[in-house]
Amino acid sequence: MTARALGLLAAGALAAGGGLLTISSGDAADTVAPPPAQDGAALFRAKGCATCHTGPDSTSDVGVGPELDDLAVTAADRVPGGAIDDYVRRSILDPQAFIAAGSYTGMPTLAVTPEELDALVAYLLPPSS
Repeated sequence: MTARALGLLAAGALAAGGGLLTISSGDAADTVAPPPAQDGAALFRAKGCATCHTGPDSTSDVGVGPELDDLAVTAADRVPGGAIDDYVRRSILDPQAFIAAGSYTGMPTLAVTPEELDALVAYLLPPSS
């Protein structure tokens, strides 16, 4: 491929995706994916969650939703004996499934891929230290 063709390919990728273009040899070793929790932090902001919810590393702009900065502890109280990650997944996919007392009930249903859901759950439920 010519240098001009590579330049056009890079420009097109940037215009279409608005992101960074990485050219590799195709080896899996060349690809380094960010940890899911890091993706989850970016998604938490990009999907608008941080507007209404305080998260593990963010403070809500308006504070109408439940605080999610210590969700593992809060969720354990909400689903005694249940799987906390299942509770968080369902709460993201079906926000009206569980309504905390005194909470705002206007959370929209978010369009998330399975990978985005995994990343958001990993971000909201970090491993215990």
